[in-house]
Amino acid sequence: MTMNTINPIAYIESDPAQMQRVFDAQQETALRWRQSTVAERLTRIKRLREAMLAKREDFYEAFASDYRKPVAEVDVTEIMPVMDEIRHVIGRLKRWMKPSRRSTELLFITNRIQVTYQPKGVVGVIVPWNFPIYLAMGPLVTALAAGNRVMVKMSEVTPATNAVFKTLLGEVFGED
Repeated sequence: MTMNTINPIAYIESDPAQMQRVFDAQQETALRWRQSTVAERLTRIKRLREAMLAKREDFYEAFASDYRKPVAEVDVTEIMPVMDEIRHVIGRLKRWMKPSRRSTELLFITNRIQVTYQPKGVVGVIVPWNFPIYLAMGPLVTALAAGNRVMVKMSEVTPATNAVFKTLLGEVFGED
């Protein structure tokens, strides 16, 4: 397979009706996830990490097919940076979720002000072709840490990698 050859099986046209159905299902789930605890969010992120490590060999094959990247390069440019991002999020999520106090004007000195961080709902991640797993997983992990649901649009230039990534996400999360 040359770099310019397209695998016709891997290219699936986006179905607007299916995308809307998934988005609607995620909107409903997003309302329930708003109140998720640190432990629940960390569990999701850790399951994602374990699934990614379990699919490591599949990613090596996919990157060899899509890019002709050697295993060491896939580890250094795709897998290790994602593991570092996950480690960073796991270590800081509890602190990030704490409400933060703010000062008030002198007139309202007896009042207390705090900022409580809340999820947005459903977050869209559009991934370029050049580092597809790293550039998909970084925003995915941080959006999950924030309590959001995520819809990911991968590049059509990386069909084998996309197939492995889709399988990975399907094993960890439902469409909703």
